[in-house]
Amino acid sequence: MSNLSKWFSGSQAIKFAILSGLIMGFSPISMANTYPVKPITLVSPKAAGGAADLSARAFAAVAEKYIGQSIRVVNKPGGAGVPGVIEVMNSSPDGYTLMAGLSAMMVSAPVFKKNNPYNTSDFSYISILEDQPITFAVRADSPFKDINGLLSAIKGRPKNPIKVAVASKIGLATIAANALAEDLDIEKNSLQNIPFKNGPAQARGLLAGDVDFASVNLASINSALMSNDARLLMVTSNKRNQTYPSAPTAKESGLNFTAGISLWVGLIGPKGLPKEVLKKWEETLPRIFADPEYKELLAKRGATLWGSLPGETPALVEEQINSLSALKTNLTN
Repeated sequence: MSNLSKWFSGSQAIKFAILSGLIMGFSPISMANTYPVKPITLVSPKAAGGAADLSARAFAAVAEKYIGQSIRVVNKPGGAGVPGVIEVMNSSPDGYTLMAGLSAMMVSAPVFKKNNPYNTSDFSYISILEDQPITFAVRADSPFKDINGLLSAIKGRPKNPIKVAVASKIGLATIAANALAEDLDIEKNSLQNIPFKNGPAQARGLLAGDVDFASVNLASINSALMSNDARLLMVTSNKRNQTYPSAPTAKESGLNFTAGISLWVGLIGPKGLPKEVLKKWEETLPRIFADPEYKELLAKRGATLWGSLPGETPALVEEQINSLSALKTNLTN
């Protein structure tokens, strides 16, 4: 009997099904819910060296050890990150194209930006990986020794406003500064926003004495803090930062609108990821988060492990949408 005849003997139905799967482009492995069976692309919608890129590369380097496939980080810079986000939104929901998405893109832009080309609900949220809080920082020689001193000065100087370094109009640093004004219920001229191009420019402006304090992401001010050229007064995240545990949170400082505003990075996919994909990450992520290498990579950038799982992440994102929507309503009234 020829090899071909041997192959067709026995259970014809099973073998025909396998052959049909191969012809249609599906392998028996792919039909067995064994995700992932090929490399995963992790899109960073920002340029190399930015918060999304560094987070993506740290995660990919460690996750490959546990997910069973290589993870290729691809940068899609330009257009304020929109082209990269749109590309992931329009990709096949099979778990092989994911994104290291920033909260500024995924939550604050849809809430605050008119005619934003996508909605928060257009995506599947697998995990909030890490948290880079917005900080309130001053120069080392500032008269404001703690957050209470700064808040008292802002409330007591309506004719001589405190100047704060912010970034883009809908950036989280600016939102945090506006939330501070709302929390303190002060006149708008008591706190003057001084816009800068980006976080590093904010840090330079602070050190040059152009402003009284900066509302800036931790990554951008971290080197000045490490060199003792700047002092950290407060973080906006829900938890104290592991690198600077003495700095209180906004909530601890009585700032409800400001509390919880942070530059988190999430593992995100297109809407409609299959259950088997989410289940695989649900099982794998705890091992990644517990890996000492991953913790070390986060600590080097001053980032804090958030470590949410697929079962809880959508509710966390929804909570932030509601919080920012309430802030927007208050700011526009």
